[in-house]
Amino acid sequence: MKNASILKRILVIVYDALLLTGVILVAYIPVYGLLEILPTPFSTGFVAEGIKVVYLVGVSFFFYGWFWTHGGQTLGMRAWHLYLIKPDGKFPDWITAGIRYAVALCSWGLVPGILYAAGIKLWYLTVGLGFTWMLLNPRRLAWHDVLSNTRIVRAPPTTEAKTSAKRKEF
Repeated sequence: MKNASILKRILVIVYDALLLTGVILVAYIPVYGLLEILPTPFSTGFVAEGIKVVYLVGVSFFFYGWFWTHGGQTLGMRAWHLYLIKPDGKFPDWITAGIRYAVALCSWGLVPGILYAAGIKLWYLTVGLGFTWMLLNPRRLAWHDVLSNTRIVRAPPTTEAKTSAKRKEF
């Protein structure tokens, strides 16, 4: 199986981002309610922002992790007939999903956020740096692919694709 092209992966990112936005909007409701009942020192300022960020990053990880570990496909990946697999052809476990998510998070948001906070004017040039690494990598792998030892592959839209994805080797 061939690794997915950067164009298909971008389309998957957009599709999944739209779905994740809806999930986050619903998931934020309990946090909003909690922050309304907490005493003022906890419901405003740095502590409240920390609670929101940690919770929403956790929701986001659960969204991706669940799909990756249960069938190797997010809904966007399913639409474009892509699978996330490990070298043995199996779908990732939760630890692998956590590594992949953490590295992708660093690539898409953490590094640019740190540079922005440090006052570096061209911080936005680093958004998605680990993803754009695919353009330089001969196997078309992003940082999160390499460091989690996974890859996204194309497969035909059949039930046979699921079983063949499990058998193929890296």
